[in-house]
Amino acid sequence: MFFARTKAIKNIVRMRKILNVLIKHGFGDFVEQLNIGKVFTLGSLFRRKKDHALSRAERARMAIEELGSTFIKFGQILSTRVDLLPPDWAIEFKKLQDEVPLFSYEEVVKVVEGELKTPMAELFDSFDEAPCASASIAQVHYARLKDGKEVAVKVQRPGIEKTISADLSILYTLAGLVERYIPSMKRYEPLVVINQFEQTITKELDFTTEGAHAGRIQRMFKKDDRVIIPKVFWPQTGKRVLTMERVYGTVIDEVETLREKGIDFKLVAENSIKAFFVQVFDHGYFHADLHPGNLLVSDEGKIIYLDFGIMGRIDDDTRKYLAKMLFSLIKRDFRQMAKVHLDMGLIPPHTDLRAFEDELIEITEPIFGKQLNEINISELIMKLLSTAINFDMKLQPSLLLLQKSMIIMEGVGREFYPDLNIWKVAQPFMMGWMKKEISPQKKLEESKVVAKELIKTGMELPQQTNQVLGRLNRGELKIDFAHMNLEVLVEKIESHGNDLYYAIIIASLLLGSFYVIGSPRGPQIYNMSAIGLAGFAIAAMMVATRLIRK
Repeated sequence: MFFARTKAIKNIVRMRKILNVLIKHGFGDFVEQLNIGKVFTLGSLFRRKKDHALSRAERARMAIEELGSTFIKFGQILSTRVDLLPPDWAIEFKKLQDEVPLFSYEEVVKVVEGELKTPMAELFDSFDEAPCASASIAQVHYARLKDGKEVAVKVQRPGIEKTISADLSILYTLAGLVERYIPSMKRYEPLVVINQFEQTITKELDFTTEGAHAGRIQRMFKKDDRVIIPKVFWPQTGKRVLTMERVYGTVIDEVETLREKGIDFKLVAENSIKAFFVQVFDHGYFHADLHPGNLLVSDEGKIIYLDFGIMGRIDDDTRKYLAKMLFSLIKRDFRQMAKVHLDMGLIPPHTDLRAFEDELIEITEPIFGKQLNEINISELIMKLLSTAINFDMKLQPSLLLLQKSMIIMEGVGREFYPDLNIWKVAQPFMMGWMKKEISPQKKLEESKVVAKELIKTGMELPQQTNQVLGRLNRGELKIDFAHMNLEVLVEKIESHGNDLYYAIIIASLLLGSFYVIGSPRGPQIYNMSAIGLAGFAIAAMMVATRLIRK
């Protein structure tokens, strides 16, 4: 990895500039706490007057914008971390904008040819010299391939890796100083936060990763004509160059233009929400940077996704947590909601469940007296997260990304179509997924997995035992023990051996019965295979017999 933490003070000039910018915007007290000011002879700047017309959050945003691309990216990511930032800071950081100069066409050619090891004339039939879009990491140019296909080519800004590497090194140093000299900040684990940012920005700098994300999302919506995902052209793609199909559409917040084109606002708003929930509930993998600039609407009213640099993932455990949470919310079972948090290890074991339950009731009870289209899901999520923070809940980055994406999607949807009923649109997805996760069929599938593992363990046990005994006979394995009630130990070993023998047979019967119970062949009892039922009955009798003997 090109980020070297050990070179943190190498760029003394850059460090001094960063500290000066912080002091300039009224954060001299913070710099002073780091015990670093004297090293850089910044003492006189601590007396700089603050602009009292601006809040501390506003001044922080202005300082970040002045510090450039790396810090702006960091601030944008921090804006989603409501577990780290006060609400007013998170809102202010969402306003961060990146204004960077364009880089020349000559530099574009150098990056493209250097990355793809092929002359531009052999890669493209034509290539627009002026970019159609520009950002801190890259700029985009329209082009045409040799076969006539129109494409958009994303080209990485020259030297951006070096810049980010230097800034990250300084961020690591500052985070270490914060942990050392500001005890109240240690609980937020600044070094861990910087490490997570490093991982995110590293992936974002590798355009092949973004191309892979786009390909995966495209496969999700392959049979869905409501969504358009641009195709990746891999021969013209590398780590610093991404070539994708050019798509035509209108940015989703250009309402007047879309109205002139006769777009059905209600249909587009509902389809955008549905497409998001397909990703979350059906695949556990979703576009996590859905601001209006990355959402277009085609002239036919289809949703177009752009920019796949940041993706969110929801693993099985997190999806189960969401399913149980939503199920408990619908049933208004607040005790179960609190218990789910405890069982998942999201709140400490010593948490007062009654107090946590009372907080959940205060937050969620009011929504049951409102019409569905009056419920603000963004506000509800923010309150739930604030409560979680008060109870030292561990907030997973994946859930925070989901929270951010849901808030953005609701905001875009309601701005686009104010009467959007997000709960009504999302309900079929949530209920369908919850039923699938909590259903007997799901439990049956999980039981099959357990049974297979048990059989596999039973089959491997004799071989493993022989290997251990062989090593013991050859003197390769030594066991030291004290003779204390050895006869009792032998009896227990024999008993457990018998238990394992019965368990393997019972598991085999259950697994076999699982597979034949739905078979239409052979005798049937209530549309179920008599052989499968007999297998279950024999297994049940064996369990009962074993329990009686004990």
